[in-house]
Amino acid sequence: KPISLSQIAQKYKIKIVNTPNVNLDGYLSKLEKLKPDIIISSCSQIFHDRLLKLPKIACINRHSALLPSYKGVYPVFRAMISGEKQIGATVHYMIKDIDSGNIIYQIPFSVKKGDSLFNLYSKAYKESVKATLEAIQVIKHHKKPRIIKGLSSSYYSFPKDPDWEIFWKKGLKFI
Repeated sequence: KPISLSQIAQKYKIKIVNTPNVNLDGYLSKLEKLKPDIIISSCSQIFHDRLLKLPKIACINRHSALLPSYKGVYPVFRAMISGEKQIGATVHYMIKDIDSGNIIYQIPFSVKKGDSLFNLYSKAYKESVKATLEAIQVIKHHKKPRIIKGLSSSYYSFPKDPDWEIFWKKGLKFI
């Protein structure tokens, strides 16, 4: 069973193109020649308009949180210091506003006592593979999106020293 997006791409002979900056002209020119139907993002880079408009169908993103909660970076870290009992993986359409596009598919999972930041990110990435595959089926077959209801919207940037102090004071584990 594939456990990463790159393993899935390899299994189905889908070309992966890596770049240090997704908005570079040379990279975008290569993508334009490929004429992709869908671009799947699993990075923290912000897509500019040219890239967002490039695929025939959509750019989609996998995110390690149950959006609209915990938009931005280090969502699992933020969920841990907030004491969340459930987190998950979301796949959503990408738009100009970060992590704000319509949700296509979500998979929740429980946070267990003693879970570490590393452990929870590992679970989120594993679940995001399933969520991505399901999201592609939702798009392909025009199915109803799978969305967890009742979540409040929040956005966070990189944690600062006081955030890490809260993390450690709460006895949370990194590894």
